[in-house]
Amino acid sequence: MKVSVFADENIIKDVLTNIKDYKKDLSISMSGPNSLDICESNGNKKQAIKVIQKKFNISYEETMVFGDHMNDLEMMESAYYSFAMGNAEDKIKEKARFVTKTNDENGVIEAIKELAIGNEAFA
Repeated sequence: MKVSVFADENIIKDVLTNIKDYKKDLSISMSGPNSLDICESNGNKKQAIKVIQKKFNISYEETMVFGDHMNDLEMMESAYYSFAMGNAEDKIKEKARFVTKTNDENGVIEAIKELAIGNEAFA
């Protein structure tokens, strides 16, 4: 289960302060400037991708992920083709293997097109 909080920055800070005693049991990540995701400590995008990889026998090398906010950080470790969006936070760009165009520039579609035509930059 996941709870998402979309609120003013001050409210987000209050929520973080009030749940600090539960951090060992929760996975808490910023999913945008005014949004926060809270889920079980073992529940994150990386774990979800691992379940899908196992169920469908998909390897790390056959997996592609895209992210832009801190709730995507761990997920970048789950795929060879890990892409940070051009508008991603710096930590996401550092963690990802590749950087594509921004969300507004259709970065996901552009990266898939480049892979499909065999762009050597993605080898």
